[in-house]
Amino acid sequence: MKSTVILMEKILMKRIGSSNFTVRVHATKSGNLPRRAPYKRNVYRQTSLNEFMDKGIGSVAPLQGPLDIVYTVHARQLKADKISEICDILVKDIDFFLYQQR
Repeated sequence: MKSTVILMEKILMKRIGSSNFTVRVHATKSGNLPRRAPYKRNVYRQTSLNEFMDKGIGSVAPLQGPLDIVYTVHARQLKADKISEICDILVKDIDFFLYQQR
């Protein structure tokens, strides 16, 4: 299952082709995702805390890292017969996300 997740990450990173985004894929161990969805997408941005500290208020420009796109995929979607299907779904989803970010 780890090799499948790593392969999916590489496919999605190749699809993005930009340094402003990073993609990670996690597989669930048990339980269901909300509404029994095959995947869930979360987007995070790492910022620095220097702008909120006493010395840095107003004097330090905020440092923003790239957007982290994290896909949580249900384990049943990583079975051998469903891998290509979920990979196509994730590629379409990341294309839609990039279209929204323009």
